[in-house]
Amino acid sequence: MCALESSGLLRGVAVVLLLSLASCAATSGPDMARAIGDDTPVVLELQEVRTWWELSQQPGIALPEGRVARLGVEAKTGRRLSGVLMYCLIEGPTPWRDTTGWTGQGLGPFEVSVEVPGSRSSEQSLLEQSQRLPEEAPPKQGRWLYAQTIAFPEASNYRVTITMREGGRVIAQATVRATDGPVHPWMPFGSDTGPDAEAAMEADEAYNWDYEAHVSTRKDGLIVPAFDGSQPIDWRLGDTAKRPDKTPLPRLIPEHPDAGLKLTVLDGQHLAIESDRDMIVARPDWHYLVRWWVNDRPYVPQQVDAWADANGIMTTGRRVLLRLTIHPEHLDAKPGDRISVQLLHCPHGWQFVADMAMMSMAHAMMDTPQPHRMTNRVDFVLPQTD
Repeated sequence: MCALESSGLLRGVAVVLLLSLASCAATSGPDMARAIGDDTPVVLELQEVRTWWELSQQPGIALPEGRVARLGVEAKTGRRLSGVLMYCLIEGPTPWRDTTGWTGQGLGPFEVSVEVPGSRSSEQSLLEQSQRLPEEAPPKQGRWLYAQTIAFPEASNYRVTITMREGGRVIAQATVRATDGPVHPWMPFGSDTGPDAEAAMEADEAYNWDYEAHVSTRKDGLIVPAFDGSQPIDWRLGDTAKRPDKTPLPRLIPEHPDAGLKLTVLDGQHLAIESDRDMIVARPDWHYLVRWWVNDRPYVPQQVDAWADANGIMTTGRRVLLRLTIHPEHLDAKPGDRISVQLLHCPHGWQFVADMAMMSMAHAMMDTPQPHRMTNRVDFVLPQTD
């Protein structure tokens, strides 16, 4: 190994940036480590990446147990009330796993801090610890993708700094900018189900769907998809990890609806969701973001103080039936208006845009990658009241 040794390495763990093409010629090639010691401080400037291949070509960071990390950002510009994803690709014999119970704003083995205008904290804290990866190691070399959300509550510059969880060494930085402009933000479902909710749910059981729940409209809450950063959201194993992979990286908000996730309206009071694959169906208020239109006019919700809700278990299935209670005043709508709705399924939950101190998240590790998926948009007419 050609890394320069230093007694000041992080608690005895050699963390070195793999940047110099001149050092260690014997380790040439995009997947090999070329190391610089602590006496040559280097801070990476994060680059925009769109595919697995582009991320795999970013400078490497040597980690213990033969792993290498590579970092990138989805974009360096975005719209206010939205955000971008930070990426970390771990290459090696096994995925990185958190064994400490640490609950900061993580990105694999790194910590992400954001200078956010007017926020109460530059770090997010989770409401609960993420589930641990299985202890048994995959049998082959692989690549594991981790992600973390950077939300944009205001139009401003956001300085993102990535440091090692252990020791706090600054590894990379980037400035991302949020601009004003048209945006149709996502919001959560409400839970005001009305006095006849229990009887209605009993009636819904006759539909025999994988999961039935009762949700309602609400007038406030600006949210974006969340990632806890402590578990991989996608991976490549064995030979597939060695080939150039032009597959697009997941985006914070998918660009197009997923043909395999279909939304329909039944009898004007149910939202029916059908998937071509297994997905997390429990706690739709955790796992579905919603946005509304009234007569084709996007509804923009008010902001709301964060709340905590950490109850629930993981249930999977393919067919979900949501009984919907609509409060027209929440959407500035009236009977006879044409209402449109679209859902975004987020297996890792969601977080508030403006309140960086809280998250509402459901942590679940499934056997196959669970990407964010957006449904089609559906229309219905708000019925007249009796």
